Amino acid sequence: MENQFTKEDTNYLKGIAIFLLLWHHLFYNANYIESFSSFNIAEIISYYSKVCVAIFLILSGYGLSESYSKKKYTLRTFYLKYYRKLYQNYLLMWILFVPMGIVLFNRTFEVVYGDHVITKLFLNILGVQRLFSFNGYNATWWYMSLVIGLYLFFPLLNRLVKKYPILSLCLSYYLMFITRHKVGSFDPIGLYGYWVFPFIIGIFCSQRKVISNITSFKIGNKYIKLMIYLIILILIVYFRRYGVKLINEKIDGFFGLIIILISYEYISKIKCFKKVLTFVGIHSFNIFLFHTFIYEYYFKRIIYSFKNPLIIFSVLLVTCIMISIGIERLKNIRFEKRKYILISKNNS
Repeated sequence: MENQFTKEDTNYLKGIAIFLLLWHHLFYNANYIESFSSFNIAEIISYYSKVCVAIFLILSGYGLSESYSKKKYTLRTFYLKYYRKLYQNYLLMWILFVPMGIVLFNRTFEVVYGDHVITKLFLNILGVQRLFSFNGYNATWWYMSLVIGLYLFFPLLNRLVKKYPILSLCLSYYLMFITRHKVGSFDPIGLYGYWVFPFIIGIFCSQRKVISNITSFKIGNKYIKLMIYLIILILIVYFRRYGVKLINEKIDGFFGLIIILISYEYISKIKCFKKVLTFVGIHSFNIFLFHTFIYEYYFKRIIYSFKNPLIIFSVLLVTCIMISIGIERLKNIRFEKRKYILISKNNS
């Protein structure tokens, strides 16, 4: 019987991606970890942890395709639903964290943007700053520029993958090798061309039930299949760092997919671990949006004062989860208040 890849599974995998995201951002700079280890193990792991971007894109493409096929959206209802959800969370983070930076940490718009403050602020609020080659108030929000465009093109991409699946995969992969992001100019092709491949993989996996089919496929006993997975993983890890063409993010679509397959088929069987990661995954979008304020812009000295990478990571993770829980409670209060007002109006 075919395994069912559920929303709980995607949340669990988002939890893994958040772990990788936090580790990557904390330790990608060797200057932060010189005193921790002569081998800089934390930095090495951080280099590979950037695969979190590809994992998020695969899961986004997969989730959108699943929802699109089941609910039969019109273009209007599709865009309305997903852009509303995207911007409600994004703008809430502006309200919660940007004034704090201006008032308490002197992180004014003039300090952050330098010149053309009003124009850059407007583009940053829209979330499209990376298309114009600047990072904005929060450097991590470059990903917003990416997903805003991918959401826009999703209905077209979904149709192309359905009609020309292999051609879509090949062309989207080829784009990574021919696009170069131009600095200081409007360049959407450079951004989307470089990252559309993992998104296409997610759509393809949804339409062709790739994850369920692969994980249901039996090859001898379970250890033989696990060995095949691990051999593929080791080859990808090697080529990501030492390859000529298949190097860095250019191999992360495959890297992310093999991590998803191994996690779904083996690691998810550890029930307590899966529950923790699923819980973290539910808070993944909140954590993505605000974690850079915590570890980099506002409380950097406190976070890195613990010296040990595992403690630093744990402190940031727990802090982010606690803040996200508070944000979700705030959202619920707003929702309940709005619901009460609507009920009162209807009864009057």
